[in-house]
Amino acid sequence: MRREGLSGGGGGIAGGARPFDAVLFDVFGTLIDFRSTFDSTLRRILTDMGLEGRAGVFFRNWRTFTFQGESQGEFVTVREDFESGLVTTLRALGIEGVEGYCREVIDDLFVHLRVADAYPEVKQVLGELDSMGVPWGVVSNIDEGDLRSILGHQGLRPRVAISSEAARSYKPDPGPFQMGLRAIGVQPGRALHVGDSPLMDVDGARRLGIATAWVNRYNDIYPPALPPPGFTINDLGPVPGIVSGR
Repeated sequence: MRREGLSGGGGGIAGGARPFDAVLFDVFGTLIDFRSTFDSTLRRILTDMGLEGRAGVFFRNWRTFTFQGESQGEFVTVREDFESGLVTTLRALGIEGVEGYCREVIDDLFVHLRVADAYPEVKQVLGELDSMGVPWGVVSNIDEGDLRSILGHQGLRPRVAISSEAARSYKPDPGPFQMGLRAIGVQPGRALHVGDSPLMDVDGARRLGIATAWVNRYNDIYPPALPPPGFTINDLGPVPGIVSGR
């Protein structure tokens, strides 16, 4: 675990028996391993559309067109966002008439995401927080029904579970974080947010004065243009110690 400074906008630590009173977790990439499911979906699209030789362009374009549900001034669900983003991406590559195909692919993606595996240490770490009496919740860019299904499948029982659909906005917008803080009953400076996205999780929480832990499972390079996280961890194992100040 690497710890950075937590002063200023990084979510300063208040006094008390332990540094933090509650933890908010991202879901995909933090609690749930989405990569194999997402990668298999991408390979399917590339094969079906004959785009194997243009994989790099496809990946870059689809990333550009996803999580844009608020860009038109009206909120849309993650499924709608992913579906429209895929249609737009394929059209940009000269492929038309794919609306039905895209709907089928995205529906199948989320069927598999609902039963994706939790990372190996997740249940032990959450059990430690429960034993410590530390409330924890989840804040995720996912639709309400999908979030409830994922939690139910894994047997996870967070104190609060905030979806982007319930908040009507996507992280890094403050709405989901604020909704989570209110529901769990803590002030920003007494909460720790743990997530894998430098922009959506770390920077989004930091702007509200929430302390942050970046989960870097795959040895990624943190974007130098963004303020650093309070903590950098390779998995969730250190979280109980961070919360207790050990």
